[in-house]
Amino acid sequence: MRVLITIQQLYTNRYQKEKESKKKVDSYSGANSSNNSGNSYRNGGFSTNNSFLNEIIKNVQEHVQQNGILIPAHIIVAMAALESGYGKSPLAQNANNLFGMKACNLNPKSPEVYVYVKYPAEDCNLYRKFDGTAACVNFFINELLLHKTGKWQRDYSPIVRRYQDEINQGFDKVTATEHFIEGLVSKGYTTAPLEEYKYKVMSLINTHQLLKME
Repeated sequence: MRVLITIQQLYTNRYQKEKESKKKVDSYSGANSSNNSGNSYRNGGFSTNNSFLNEIIKNVQEHVQQNGILIPAHIIVAMAALESGYGKSPLAQNANNLFGMKACNLNPKSPEVYVYVKYPAEDCNLYRKFDGTAACVNFFINELLLHKTGKWQRDYSPIVRRYQDEINQGFDKVTATEHFIEGLVSKGYTTAPLEEYKYKVMSLINTHQLLKME
């Protein structure tokens, strides 16, 4: 007898944590981001993880509606939560920078730059500073994922196009999502080990049922 399961069930079967472990997925620094365990999000006022997620979901969906481009919204939201510790990292609190995007080529005195003094200057402690989470999300999508201006040092747009092609060809979203994350890591997006980073992003997608976004 043929058994049919949903994508969400497939995802859960492959990435569900052990039942006895109820620990939160810890933040992993992607794109050279930094995290801590603060309890408030000073700029955005996010008092809970859910309030953070709801805001980032809205930011990503607004970008999709305005531009009409198929992007992996669920992955972007999970990455934002992972890399900023749900908006609690120093970069998120002080610069609305959810993805640890650096600004090594900008003037340290520029209003678009946040100097993260925890790191020595010789390692480039300059990070992008944004007016809000929406501006950060838009920059991440336009400059990193779509490479619209061509100014970002790495071009991840081929990975986005492959994701679009796979979805249009009928790939299940779990497989397409895995390929997308693998592509980012192979292009140098993060220094995290592939399987570790992929597991954490996929776990967040599953925990918060982010596949339902699309």
